[in-house]
Amino acid sequence: MTDSAVLNEGDFSFDLNEFFQNSPDMILIIGLEGYILYANAAAERCYGYHLAELTSMHVRDLAAPDLRSHVSEKLRDAIAIPTFFEWRHRRKDGSELPVEIFAQPIFFRGEKARLASIRDISERSQAHAALRKSEARFRAYMEQAAEAVFAHDFQGRFLDVNREACESLGYSHDELLSMSVMDIDENFDLARARTFWGGIDPGQTVTVQGKHRRKDGSSFPVEIKVGCFDFDGERRYLVFVRDISERELAHAALTESENIFRSIFEQAAVGVAQVHSRSGRFVRINQKYCDIVGYSRAEMEKLDFQTITHPDDLTEDMENMARLIAGEVRQFHMQKRYYRKDGRLTWVNLSVSALWKEGDAADFHLAIVEDITASKQLQTVLQLSEEKYRTLFENMLNGFAYHELVTDSSGKPVNFRFLEVNQAFERLTGLKREAVEGRLATEVIPGIADDPADWIGRYGRVVLSGEGERFESYSEPLGRWYTVFCFRTSPGHFATTFDDLTERKQSELRLQESRQLLAETEQVGHLGGWSFDIDSAAWVWTDEVYRIYDVGPDFVPTPDRVFSFCTAASRQQAKEAFQALVKQGTPLDIELELVTAAGKHRYVRSIGRLDREHHRAYGFIQDITELKELESQFRQAQKMEAIGTLVGGIAHDFNNMLAAIMGNLYLARGHARGNQTLTGELGVIQMMCERAADMIRQLLTFARRDSIAMQKIALSSFLKEAMKLTAASVPEDMTLSFNFPRHELWVDADITQLQQVLMNLVNNARDALKDRQGGEIHCSLKSCRVDAAFRSRHPQCEGDRFARLSVQDNGCGIPTSIRENIFDPFFTTKEVGKGTGLGLAMVYGAIQGHHGVVEVESDPHRGTRFDVYLPLSDQQSEEQGEGADAVVSGQGELILVADDSQPLLDMYKQLLESLGYRVLLARHGDEAVALYRQYRDDIALVMLDLVMPLTGGVEAARRIRQMSLNTPIIFATGYDSEEGLRQSTSFDHSQLLAKPVSVELLSRAIQSMLNR
Repeated sequence: MTDSAVLNEGDFSFDLNEFFQNSPDMILIIGLEGYILYANAAAERCYGYHLAELTSMHVRDLAAPDLRSHVSEKLRDAIAIPTFFEWRHRRKDGSELPVEIFAQPIFFRGEKARLASIRDISERSQAHAALRKSEARFRAYMEQAAEAVFAHDFQGRFLDVNREACESLGYSHDELLSMSVMDIDENFDLARARTFWGGIDPGQTVTVQGKHRRKDGSSFPVEIKVGCFDFDGERRYLVFVRDISERELAHAALTESENIFRSIFEQAAVGVAQVHSRSGRFVRINQKYCDIVGYSRAEMEKLDFQTITHPDDLTEDMENMARLIAGEVRQFHMQKRYYRKDGRLTWVNLSVSALWKEGDAADFHLAIVEDITASKQLQTVLQLSEEKYRTLFENMLNGFAYHELVTDSSGKPVNFRFLEVNQAFERLTGLKREAVEGRLATEVIPGIADDPADWIGRYGRVVLSGEGERFESYSEPLGRWYTVFCFRTSPGHFATTFDDLTERKQSELRLQESRQLLAETEQVGHLGGWSFDIDSAAWVWTDEVYRIYDVGPDFVPTPDRVFSFCTAASRQQAKEAFQALVKQGTPLDIELELVTAAGKHRYVRSIGRLDREHHRAYGFIQDITELKELESQFRQAQKMEAIGTLVGGIAHDFNNMLAAIMGNLYLARGHARGNQTLTGELGVIQMMCERAADMIRQLLTFARRDSIAMQKIALSSFLKEAMKLTAASVPEDMTLSFNFPRHELWVDADITQLQQVLMNLVNNARDALKDRQGGEIHCSLKSCRVDAAFRSRHPQCEGDRFARLSVQDNGCGIPTSIRENIFDPFFTTKEVGKGTGLGLAMVYGAIQGHHGVVEVESDPHRGTRFDVYLPLSDQQSEEQGEGADAVVSGQGELILVADDSQPLLDMYKQLLESLGYRVLLARHGDEAVALYRQYRDDIALVMLDLVMPLTGGVEAARRIRQMSLNTPIIFATGYDSEEGLRQSTSFDHSQLLAKPVSVELLSRAIQSMLNR
């Protein structure tokens, strides 16, 4: 047996026996049968037996009763190989003794035996028991922590983990205990990790960031707090891990910056100071330290720790500092007394740690003091446990609070009291610890009892049921969002861990509002976004694109399906432009005509760009149908403006000539009485002049430059009468029907133009039914409220209540190719000589002048419908009767006539004198004013042309009215600007006549003005 020691009788010398006898450990030599052959003095003292008693005993007699059955097993092991184990022995007085035994085989007196070295481990066992109790408390706090907590050795092997660690990684407790840091840390390198761990001193905490990998293979960013502690002479590491995924996504990362460290230093609940190790001078000190000793910060920075330390404690303090500076220890703890500034003594727990690395100069150390004047230090093991708890409590990133529930006499929860809170509580709530601890929640947070979150009721249910609860809620009094985990710690008491979610919630709200705004903006602007993945040919659309194409969200867009919506004329263009975008990167900017899934024609504009890096194209598509309609209306307005300019240029002179001709015709017919042939020929000339004047009026109406005599019209009654005249133009083989409401719809309108609008629309329908059997024309009138789509098409319209006059036929319809030209002046599809091309142009211009709208719908198979919208008027007016058509003569009144046309002046003189008036003639406004000044007492009426050289009719009238306010004035115009017409109608006791004017109308107007 080569591994056995040999102790022969001769070898058991005095020196060896003396060594055994002086050994502090108990030494026994045990024979093969288990009897004790030798025992030293320590064995006698410890077991209470004399040597003679021991050497007559079996080793089984020393074992605790419950272990005696296992003695034979231990003896067999020890005879074979050296064995080390813990055991319990029983003394002579019956008390049990925990021991640590190292046994090895030997030869004693020529026979096999066992040498047992036995050590009393009573104190260590007691320490272990206290430690287990402390660890049990630590385990409770560890398991309730909202963070993942790991304990591992210097190799990275996990020694313990908490529930949160298992849940965050998806492993069971046993699985994690069989793993190491390398299994969960994506960037783990053992050599680098050992360097990192080796640089952490006991009591020191280091925070880093990394990435952990879950059981399912997914990874997530984490914040890691690593602390080091010594256990049985070996370094162990306590690690707090927090998932910071949400914080990174919400851009609310709480980085371990110097500002945070400074905040922790300044707001620490204990005194913290940086001290020069050799001089003892305070270099940096927080407010708490100053509060403990009663000095200001400036005063403390002029002192050293020796000055304020009690003399009885200074020696131990200096000895510890010497050991620290010598490198024998890296930190030390002690209780000591400080002299406060006011002379009183303060007891503190002092913890000092070196702030230099091994091998560096011992310059500074960190001193942490806790005021323990009110209560002295607990037992050493309990103190260590409390330090572990305090480390966890104070370094938690989550807020933590310990509470006592307050109930009423019936046991209903009505309040709770804060017993203890951590620093994170202060940071996350804005409430100071000293203002919270020991006080009721309703005192600390006014309004909490009425908070909709029902904090008191919710916490009460947790305490009464014993079931923990995790929830998110908003605190109205604090104005913050929190995620909270609440659990009962003991009957009537509970604890909460929580974190501030406000920034995340606000980010979510802003994101939601941004998405809502984007969706609303897309809907209002008819603008939708798209993205095309080149590799998969997959399209992604926003909601508005689905609406533009009239498809549901289940529609899967593909290139073929999307291009199928394009009309035949635009499909190839769309394909080529899109291919150029995705293959060559040519920017896309194209307008297309679509036929949607609902059969609607829409115009769209699509703009796109290529993202080569991500192999995709992106852009937007906008419904520009309304824009196209507005462009069409704008082009129509430009055409009207051009025609108006042309018409305005000739209307004045042309109407002056017609007025002169028609006046002279009246005089000529007077001279030709009795000559029927001449009278008939003059009548033909009169008719042609009236047709020429009507054409000019239609052109002016189309251009909205004709003067409009607006009045309140009962539209239903008017149309019923107008239909009697209109029906005469419809052949008997066509059916003309109408449907007008019984109640009146009042509008502001010009009766003449409205009659012409109805006549032109019916005549247009009649012509569309030519050569068609069963032709029908239907007219209808009703009131309506227009919708947003109507206002979008016609933004110039005001109000939402309109009278809608519809004229519908079942004729040939209007081809799409010419539909946008039907309101153009002189545009006609009729044969030469069959139409002027002014009918619909007049309708368009007249209705525009009435602030109305004309819309047309046409189908080649079903006919055409014109809808005329006129704004409704809320005010009715009394109907005015029409006068007789007879010429009214004068009674010698003097009339002043001013016109720049000499033929008209000559005509007016002869005509008015034939009607019994006296006449003064003026060729321009200045001459008219001069004549009026000379004859104003005799002049009964003034008749002024609006447009004359030197001074026009409006200015002449203004100067005449300065001389006499009551002189009646008739303005005559062949055509004038809107401003001139407006000014002429602003004069009281005046009237505006449009040239050419019939003799009958002129005579009645003169008499009407003279009779006022």
